[in-house]
Amino acid sequence: MSWTNIVSYVSFKQIAECLDIQTDTPHVAAGVLTPEGAGYVFDQVDKYCADYKRKQKTELSEELRLRKENDYIQNLTSSYVAPKNLVKKINWVEKFEFINNYTKAGSKFSFLNDQAPGESIIWFENSDGYMLTLLPPIMIFINDMHYYEESTLPEFNFDDVTAYDVISALEQAFIMKICDLEKEIEEFVY
Repeated sequence: MSWTNIVSYVSFKQIAECLDIQTDTPHVAAGVLTPEGAGYVFDQVDKYCADYKRKQKTELSEELRLRKENDYIQNLTSSYVAPKNLVKKINWVEKFEFINNYTKAGSKFSFLNDQAPGESIIWFENSDGYMLTLLPPIMIFINDMHYYEESTLPEFNFDDVTAYDVISALEQAFIMKICDLEKEIEEFVY
């Protein structure tokens, strides 16, 4: 049976996993202080207390020391950006338009011209991800990206395509610098 279009959903979390976006730092992982982060906070509070004692000629009260410790912890954990939140900041409309422009132009490989060029993706964003309607020309993009990466064609055809396959093909386009993503991620992480 051959489909005329396929509707597939991909969440922002799945996109982050597919693109292997890591936002953990040595001090905070998955929004939680790491053991190295706890050591860092301990060292910073120690330094603060020593500096306070040197300047004020008195010990910092336990209450103020705990408040300072909590401030350091709060600063570290609040600066963490979850991978799925980073993915939400990327201009996905631009990426999906890139795919449509690519598939309208046709395959870059003369031996892959069996698929008629045309629009390949229609998208709808909701709060957790994208609902994609995939049209047969999507295989132009997927086949080309797979061939660039593996020098072979994928082991599936249009009937088996999912939104995850589209994101995976986009990842290859990012790696090959055909489509820009790295600058956007660096903007938000650094």
